[in-house]
Amino acid sequence: IVFNKAYIGESAQLRKIAFVLESYTNALGLPDSGTCNGGKDMNVAEAIFQILTDQWRGLGVSVGDIDVLALQTVGTVLHAEQNGCSIVVTSESDGKRLITELLRQIDGFMYQDPESGKVTISLIRDDYDIDDLPVFDENDIVDVKSFTRTSWDEVQAQVKVTFPQRDAESEAVAISQDMAVVATIGRLRSTTLGFPFVYEPALANQIASRERSQRSVPLFRATLELNRNANRLRPGSPFRFSWPDYGIVD
Repeated sequence: IVFNKAYIGESAQLRKIAFVLESYTNALGLPDSGTCNGGKDMNVAEAIFQILTDQWRGLGVSVGDIDVLALQTVGTVLHAEQNGCSIVVTSESDGKRLITELLRQIDGFMYQDPESGKVTISLIRDDYDIDDLPVFDENDIVDVKSFTRTSWDEVQAQVKVTFPQRDAESEAVAISQDMAVVATIGRLRSTTLGFPFVYEPALANQIASRERSQRSVPLFRATLELNRNANRLRPGSPFRFSWPDYGIVD
């Protein structure tokens, strides 16, 4: 920072000075010049692309090794959702850690596609027709490696999301509750999650509701070994699962 003929006071000591810095790119050609929330935030897809490819402040990955079309598609969805980010990196940081944090914010996966060899991305969204999904049952499942189910006693009826503020050094909190679950289990089980790149209260509320919806109902987790009929599945691919021994149909 260079002060050129600027009056900064009469004290021999500099007062605390804070700066708001902006750097917006749009290498993916996304709507609103790659921004969200009225230009306050960068589209997360564009931020991930910059972290991956920038030679000076990023990982320097070749653009030819990235599925750019997939990032553009995801960026268009995120723009419609106004899911943007503001990232402050003040020292050397792990690029993978930053991208993992952004993927957690947008509820997405990034992986290397085994067919194209390119790094690609997908979002977890309710954007499919269930009748069009493939079905895997005892004819396709070689082995059920593990199968666990959570109980109502383990669900969480409240999620608090902490996020930074643009005009204050303190954090704000967004809260989502499901009082029907509280009435069902007789108590309010809560969890707190931090999202350091979210600055918009509306987005924080959306994320709190999303996380609460996933945590306030009993779920099962399974590890399946399937035959080659499942070779088209990728991280985040939805499918229908049937296994009579566990009472699961479609």
